[in-house]
Amino acid sequence: SSLCSSECCSHPWACKFPHTVPRTCDRRRGSPLKAYQISWMASPSVRLLPSLLCTLFWLGLAEAFSCQSDVHLGPIKSRGKKGLSIDDATFTGCPSRVPTAWPNTDTPVVSYRLFQAWRKEWPDDGWKRQAVFGNFRDLAVRSGVKFLLGTQVGCDEQEDEQDWVWAKELLQILGPDHVMGVSIGNEIDILSIKDGNKYTACADKLWTGRFWEEFQMRVSDLD
Repeated sequence: SSLCSSECCSHPWACKFPHTVPRTCDRRRGSPLKAYQISWMASPSVRLLPSLLCTLFWLGLAEAFSCQSDVHLGPIKSRGKKGLSIDDATFTGCPSRVPTAWPNTDTPVVSYRLFQAWRKEWPDDGWKRQAVFGNFRDLAVRSGVKFLLGTQVGCDEQEDEQDWVWAKELLQILGPDHVMGVSIGNEIDILSIKDGNKYTACADKLWTGRFWEEFQMRVSDLD
């Protein structure tokens, strides 16, 4: 009987249906853990179990992460009014390693800002986005944190529509208890002067009705 390769840790959906439960990973070190034998003398439906377990380990077991240092800066003041922004590299590359404490302190982070749910430039084969969203859900459930999610309203209406679809998908996965708020539009107040007035016509359209219509539609969706 064969085991799923270590690739299952980064691509659980690529696992086939071996006679054993695939290896899982300690994502802090990328090393394989124990594999447990299961009986192959089961119904055909049970044969999906190995792939399912591999997927669940990826989607559902994001681990707490904090930086290690011999420099301690003491407690954070007014921590309930502060949070961390999650950069694009962390968002797509290692969402299970989002810091859960303020650097050089033991003070837990209570909120995070996501600039948007997903970008069209990011590769997504149908599982990547779900895996990332699952990591954020696990972080929220485990640590009780909340997320502020940004959404775009710009000059490309189709891109805005897709962005909102992804945003609603993430919001549903997080659940209302772990959402601090949703921002609609990003820096649209300076759109008319960006890049040498390149977007003046677009800004005029936004401020003469389109933004308000988009705002109302999204509020209705959230309600």
